[in-house]
Amino acid sequence: IKSNRQKTDTEIKSERSEAKEVFFRDLYRLRNSGLTDEECPGLSQNSLDNLGARLDTLDRVLKGRSYLLGQRPYFCDTALAVMVDEVERVVALTDKWPHLNKWMERVKTQANWVKVVT
Repeated sequence: IKSNRQKTDTEIKSERSEAKEVFFRDLYRLRNSGLTDEECPGLSQNSLDNLGARLDTLDRVLKGRSYLLGQRPYFCDTALAVMVDEVERVVALTDKWPHLNKWMERVKTQANWVKVVT
C-alpha cells in the first residue's frame, strides 16, 4: 500500500472518485432502496458504517481548520455541505464529529446557504 505522498495525482483522484461513488451509493440505498434487512441482510448497517467512515474522515480533515481549504470559505465548502446536509436526513451528526458539526454551522451561516439549498 502506497502512502499519499507516493501516489500519483491520477491514483489519488481515482481513490477520491471511488469513495464518492460508494458514499452516494450507500446514501441512495439508505434513502431509496425499500429493501428490508430480511431481504438483504446487513445492507442498512453496512451502508451506515460506510457513511460513518466518510464522516470520520471529513471530521479529521476539518480539525484545526475553519473551512476545507483553510480559514475562509470557498465553493467547495458549500458544495460538500449540501451533500452532508443530505446525509443529515439519514444519520444524525452527533458529538462524534465535533469539527464537522462546527464546520456545518459555519457554512450554514453563509449568506448564500439558503439560496443553495432551496
